[in-house]
Amino acid sequence: MQIADRFIVQATTEKVWRLLWDFPRLAGCLPGCREIVRVDDTVYRAKMKQSVGPFTLDMDMTFKVVEVEEGRRIVFSGSGQDRTGKTDRMYAYITGQGFKQRVSATVEGYMFLRSDLEREKRSVTVAWARREKSHELILAGTAGLYGDLHGILGKSMPEIEGLEAPQIEAPIVNAVLEAGTPSSPIPAMHQ
Repeated sequence: MQIADRFIVQATTEKVWRLLWDFPRLAGCLPGCREIVRVDDTVYRAKMKQSVGPFTLDMDMTFKVVEVEEGRRIVFSGSGQDRTGKTDRMYAYITGQGFKQRVSATVEGYMFLRSDLEREKRSVTVAWARREKSHELILAGTAGLYGDLHGILGKSMPEIEGLEAPQIEAPIVNAVLEAGTPSSPIPAMHQ
C-alpha cells in the first residue's frame, strides 16, 4: 500500500523540516499514533491505535527513512503488525467463503422478501379492484331499484339521500321550454 498526499502548511520550510524530525511532536499530528521512538538515524518505531467503523486496529509500526533531500523531502517506508491479530483474522474472514455465504444469504433473503411483497401487493390490488367493482354494482343496482320504484310510486316514494337526482335549475328548464320543438337543439344539462 502506498499513502501519498499533498497539502499546504502555513509555516516556513525550516519550521516544517524541524517538525518532521521532532518525533514526539510529529506523533501528535498522526491520527491514532500514541508514540514514535527513534531506533537509529533511519529506523523509527510507532505504536498506533485506530478505529475504522466497528473495527479497531492496534498496530506496532516500523518506519524506515528511504530518501532525504535536506530541507525539501523525506520518503519513509513503513510496515506494521496488528498486535491483537484481528486484522489477519478479519482479512481471512472477509476473503473466505463464510463471509460470501453470509452476504449471499442476506441478499437472497432480501430478494425473497421483496418478491413476496410484490406478489402480495398485486394480490391486494386485485382484491381492492374486485371489491370496488362489487361496491359499484351494488350501488348501481340499488339506484336502479330506487328508480323503478320511484317510477311506480311517484312522489309518494320517500327520498333517499345519495340516490335522488339533482334538481334541474330553472334557467335550463326555461331554455328547454323556449326551444319549443324537438328539432331545436336542447342545451346540455350540467349537474
